[in-house]
Amino acid sequence: MKFKNGATKLAMAKPNPKGPVRTVQIYCAKCKFQLFKYRKGGKGALVKCFKERIVEDYRERIYYEKPSEIKRRLKKRRKAVLDKLKDKEETN
Repeated sequence: MKFKNGATKLAMAKPNPKGPVRTVQIYCAKCKFQLFKYRKGGKGALVKCFKERIVEDYRERIYYEKPSEIKRRLKKRRKAVLDKLKDKEETN
């Protein structure tokens, strides 16, 4: 296949070499599992992802845990710590 500029191969899009600072968290639309953290530039919607901009990849997790379950577990942990602190204050 030949193009107007004489090229014979399709050129793949490349990310901006400077790289954005803002990160967004990407979740599965169906199960709400966090897939990865991604450095995104601009205000618009995320249309495509570049491997170079993935900051943390959560797809290799051993077990599955929904974000709501994580929040619930952390809330329980915080409550347990606060209860221990209250007990220590009452004994003093």
